[in-house]
Amino acid sequence: LVTGVQTCALPISTKLAASYCDVMSQNEDLLVERLGASGAELAALSSSEFGSTLLEGFYGPATALQGDRIADVDVLSSLITVLRGVQVNNQAAPSSAVFMGACAAVLSSAEFYIY
Repeated sequence: LVTGVQTCALPISTKLAASYCDVMSQNEDLLVERLGASGAELAALSSSEFGSTLLEGFYGPATALQGDRIADVDVLSSLITVLRGVQVNNQAAPSSAVFMGACAAVLSSAEFYIY
């Protein structure tokens, strides 16, 4: 048990985002259709390129009203860098887990349109 951490119920939108991203992380056809890249291609991108690809794949043109996406890319890039640094059994986290975490973060925390 970790001291100082409280358990809480996740909002349904977060659960839905995680489920959607989990399915995408396991289906190359969906990844390519939505993001224009396979899991291996996404894993080979820099954190910034990976973040930009996710945002472009999920943000619709109507979100241009939000202004420049540079800040969004910076925040997402930082998250991807952290996720890539996570060790699981003394090995880097699987790229599908990194994708799922970053994808769920985008879908559950931003104004976006899925086309």
